[in-house]
Amino acid sequence: MRTVPGRRRTSAEDHVAVRVAPNLSIALAVRWYRHDHGPTQGQLAKRVGVSQQQIAKLERVESNVTLRTLSTVASAFDHTVNIELEPA
Repeated sequence: MRTVPGRRRTSAEDHVAVRVAPNLSIALAVRWYRHDHGPTQGQLAKRVGVSQQQIAKLERVESNVTLRTLSTVASAFDHTVNIELEPA
């Protein structure tokens, strides 16, 4: 979870949820996870089997990532993809 600079989190339940577009959510999730866990775009690209440019594109909001690509990236982090449908 990301926190606002200068704001201290007091517990796991103390967070702010903001609804964002799915493409922004994906871009931020991949970028933040990568930054928090160390691999560069190039290192992640090697793990996934794509070019560094493709990882950079994935981390941009304009990206239209496929579920297959997202699943492959998640696997590189030893994670799975969880999709949740909510009423509008």
